[in-house]
Amino acid sequence: MNEDKRITKTKKNLKNTLLELLDEKMFEQITVKELCERSATSRITFYTHYADKYELLDSIFQEYLASARNEYAELNKQNNPEKNPIQNYCNLLESILNLCLCRIPFLKNTFPSDGSYINTSFYHYLYKYVEHRVERESAYLEYKYSTGQIASFLTYGFWGFITKCKEESVPVAVAKAQARDLLLSLLQNNVVAKK
Repeated sequence: MNEDKRITKTKKNLKNTLLELLDEKMFEQITVKELCERSATSRITFYTHYADKYELLDSIFQEYLASARNEYAELNKQNNPEKNPIQNYCNLLESILNLCLCRIPFLKNTFPSDGSYINTSFYHYLYKYVEHRVERESAYLEYKYSTGQIASFLTYGFWGFITKCKEESVPVAVAKAQARDLLLSLLQNNVVAKK
């Protein structure tokens, strides 16, 4: 069943307002009252759709991850019709880098070390995304480690690499090329999977 257009419009307005506020201040400083005032939405309407600002942010992350999954599928369709597992991982990396470095503007100003809800929550979603892909690839690769260990290694590695690139002001194109080279080295040298 499709959602009513008014409800869709209201939710989009609240999400856009939260994104605007995240350009101005940290998530922890934003209140539901401020969100409602800025978006010209009543608190009753807000609470009809979301339990709190955390649920609103989580719904934004879910949309971003859905776009990354779509991009991953499109990349595989374009450059990996043979379903080569190494290329699958490269496409996974590309979809994650595009998400973290290009599509989520407020991640540009946050770092995992700040301990913010944004970083903790996004990392959780990112881990689940990577874990799902690692599990799917286990049909094609024989892993040396558990899928959970590999997903943790890759997610934390991606996250750390992206953070360091931001700290060092590495241009996006350079960061993407370096990350791809690093991932290919790991995969081609059988660091993750058996021969």
